Amino acid sequence: MLRVRDANLAEDLVQETLLWGLRSLDRFRGESSERTWLTGILKHKILDHLRVSGRTVNVEDDLEKLEAEDATYFDHTKG
Repeated sequence: MLRVRDANLAEDLVQETLLWGLRSLDRFRGESSERTWLTGILKHKILDHLRVSGRTVNVEDDLEKLEAEDATYFDHTKG
């Protein structure tokens, strides 16, 4: 929601991510948790959406920002 600022679009992107994950389960190598793997897929779905919607995006900078924010978020949510 923070990335796309549209609740319906955010839901659609999450659903697309889950479907992609189910269809691609045979590609999951188990080198990370399922959550991390799906979060990576979602990040790419968001970036793809931003590119297609005509917004200029520096993909590497955005990925670095997303990863830093995720690390901060998940550090705060740990037990």
